[in-house]
Amino acid sequence: MTLIKRLAGCVAAAAVCVSGSAWGFGGLVTSDGPGVISATRAVVAHDGDEVRIVAQIRYDGSPASAVWLVPIPNSVMMGGEVAARAEQFGQGVFQALATATDPVFTGECDDMPTGMRHAVPQVETYGPAAQMLLPTRFFTVAELVAGDLTTYLDSVGLTADEAMQTAIADVIDQNYMIAAVRIDTTMLGVDRIAPVVGLRYPDDGSLDDVRLALRLLSPSVGAGPADVVLWLLGDGRARVASFQTDEIDYELVEFTSPSETNYLDAFDMYVSTRQSQAFVVESAGPVDGGTFQDAELSGLIGETGASYLTRLHGRLLPIAIQSNLAVVGLQSVGGGDVTPGIAVAGFGCDAPGEDMGMTADVGPVLDEGVGPGDMGDEPALDASLDSDADTDEGGGGGSSGCLAAPGAGSLPGGAGLA
Repeated sequence: MTLIKRLAGCVAAAAVCVSGSAWGFGGLVTSDGPGVISATRAVVAHDGDEVRIVAQIRYDGSPASAVWLVPIPNSVMMGGEVAARAEQFGQGVFQALATATDPVFTGECDDMPTGMRHAVPQVETYGPAAQMLLPTRFFTVAELVAGDLTTYLDSVGLTADEAMQTAIADVIDQNYMIAAVRIDTTMLGVDRIAPVVGLRYPDDGSLDDVRLALRLLSPSVGAGPADVVLWLLGDGRARVASFQTDEIDYELVEFTSPSETNYLDAFDMYVSTRQSQAFVVESAGPVDGGTFQDAELSGLIGETGASYLTRLHGRLLPIAIQSNLAVVGLQSVGGGDVTPGIAVAGFGCDAPGEDMGMTADVGPVLDEGVGPGDMGDEPALDASLDSDADTDEGGGGGSSGCLAAPGAGSLPGGAGLA
């Protein structure tokens, strides 16, 4: 089977919202000018009294100094101090989550394991990340209006350009404050980091009241899709309310070599034929405070009382969120567990007598020329939106006599996802 070519590039979306709870990956102001965030991931939890967020970004280049601007609701003044606060979280939280929920494919031919395996992370690496609490300052709407954020940026030798200032003004108009996370790689003694910020703020709603508003902060956006992974902690399987949220058809996935599959092609096929307004459920299953070995993650699960973890992955094109405000909500829904381990068609199943997984010279895989419009009834993505597409690294793969079948998988600590 032939799938569309893998979409190129990752950019960041900033988050603001017109009502309800909200959080965001924000924008980046750097010593080298406007920053470009290439990928984002976050854990979102709600314990009935507070929204808890742990977020991480991966940005381009190696600026010596930067400030990461994260919008959060402004109605959090208490005793003259901002009730929202930052807390310590390291990269171990995300490493533990990725290990347990990254899609992992194993090969089968005629229902017999071949020994082939392909793990598919969101990106190759997010590190190195500083194992320390980065300085974070909160600026309320009144302070933003008074220009205190601009004064702060000036004090650390940074300047928000006109486009960023316009985006900040839009945040102010929606009654949002800014959490400004200071990044100084010279002080940290590294060339670059993938910063992690933990934020919490009062909210008496539920996970269903947490709303994501994706607004492009122009300086932090490139030409490609925004690659976003969300881990939602709650009491059941969750989805993005206004976007299609489902598993992809794993029968479209097969090994294209002894160690690679066309999963990224199948993923991009799913989101692109929906004009990128979709999230893929890559994992869903029960958890508790003892599921993970990482102490920070276990503490977060225990403190919020979460009993279920859902991993959602989206690649949103700018055209899908190009309006001034594009608001999406999180919603608890029914549905079965989704294991991150899946058995799919192995490589070379139709070639009798060959050593599965051991043959070094497998030859080229032919592209049969089937376009995305031939894969179903939904409209294919306009070619003009994919002008930056890379050549597919994994190949389209040939048709195989083996069908995909559910595989076994589990989270650490015995919480099964199968």
